[in-house]
Amino acid sequence: MDRITRLLLSATLALSALPSFASAGLLEGNPLGTAPPTGKASVSAPAPVKIGYIDLRKLAAESDAGKAATKELQEKTEKLQARIKEKEKQLEKLKASLEAKAATMSLEKRGAKAKEFQKKVEEYRDFARKSEKEMRARDDELSLKIIEKIEKVVRDYGKANGFSVIAANRELLYVEEGITPKDLTEEVLPLLNAK
Repeated sequence: MDRITRLLLSATLALSALPSFASAGLLEGNPLGTAPPTGKASVSAPAPVKIGYIDLRKLAAESDAGKAATKELQEKTEKLQARIKEKEKQLEKLKASLEAKAATMSLEKRGAKAKEFQKKVEEYRDFARKSEKEMRARDDELSLKIIEKIEKVVRDYGKANGFSVIAANRELLYVEEGITPKDLTEEVLPLLNAK
């Protein structure tokens, strides 16, 4: 709990212990602020602080959305890897063919074939880089969608169940004695799958 939150909580506790203006007679023209003989001071206790946390990685991995994203990325990766392997085989065949014919080619023709081969190698490298970049972008896009969905479900759950704070991955360095953070991962997972 940070310093400001503790100060606010202390101030709330201190103010709640004081008699209210109405019970002290200040609103009824009692200049001394003495309580009427028959009235009792009303003291309201502050609401209890409820702190929870979720395992973000577990929710992302075990949720239906997370499993679907992982499957999509695996399938796309396998397709791209197959295309890369095919291009590698083509390059290897072309290299073997050039090496076999190199002895019978003129110097000029050998130079032209070497340039052609180098161009194919560069095309292969560009394809591999573009494929990797595409996969990273898709991974980032799917991860962001899952995180946004988790945040919405957790926010709704927190409001509905009276939580003051819900943190990710139990990243609470200090919690005041008497306040026990609760792991909400298993409670949130079915809600996440329902949306």
